[in-house]
Amino acid sequence: MPSRWWIPVEGVDMSCVRIEHVHAAISRWFDRSLAEHHSGSKPYTISPPATDDEGRSGIELSVLSDEAHRRFFQGAEVGAAIRLGHQQGAIGMPISMHRHSWADMAQSVVARAWNVDLITPTTFRNGDRSSPLPNVRTIMTSLSQSWATWGATPAPDSLTATRGTWVSGLELSSTSVSFPVNQRGKRTIAEVVGSLGTLQLMATEEAARATGPLLQWAAYTGLGGMTRRGLGMVRIEPLAVGSHGRPG
Repeated sequence: MPSRWWIPVEGVDMSCVRIEHVHAAISRWFDRSLAEHHSGSKPYTISPPATDDEGRSGIELSVLSDEAHRRFFQGAEVGAAIRLGHQQGAIGMPISMHRHSWADMAQSVVARAWNVDLITPTTFRNGDRSSPLPNVRTIMTSLSQSWATWGATPAPDSLTATRGTWVSGLELSSTSVSFPVNQRGKRTIAEVVGSLGTLQLMATEEAARATGPLLQWAAYTGLGGMTRRGLGMVRIEPLAVGSHGRPG
């Protein structure tokens, strides 16, 4: 079952920690071979360094598969050392934020409209290009493919979701994000353009049976590319649809 965790990190100044430090540390828990390390699809997503409501430093992490959960519990052992850049800290007690069984995920049709809050810059990749503009077909296809890879139940049909789901409102801005990457054996700086803000989606009753579960899945996987570098983190809010056919 997919789950999302808050991982406290003690003894580290998070203001000096970059997302690539987090990625390097967390990927060691999950990637056990070169093939896994270079795979374009992985059973986890990572948030940028953050603080919780009580001011404690840590990392949010989504875990998507049973095997990934096993590796997560091995790596996130309380008191285990974690190196973030030039600093070494210790893992605190992981806190479960939310989780769903696969049966609940597949049946999570509670709305026909949703606010999709883009919490971190969200970008949609096409080869070497990145675009901040969300596209319903791209979103639904990517989520369905990810579910098919890591899920324990059949993936909702992306074609059904795409045919009957549309953007009913948006309030977005674009921003640039840069970070170092290895490209063909060379260290270089990648710059992508992502969007922040809120996207409102609506669906027909038929499409909602596919779109609802896929958006529930998105709360764990994120949207778009580079979710293991903190991009594409989203919050999904179901909305009531009034008699006039609009949310609210």
